[in-house]
Amino acid sequence: MTSSPVWLNWLPSPGAYVAQIARENGVNDNVIFKWLRL
Repeated sequence: MTSSPVWLNWLPSPGAYVAQIARENGVNDNVIFKWLRL
């Protein structure tokens, strides 16, 4: 069984910005946007 990263749980919350969450967790926001386009 695999678990998702904790920050994925914050994405659906109102007012959450993908770029901000990514930066707070040491992930480049461009990586997230590229991943979402796949």
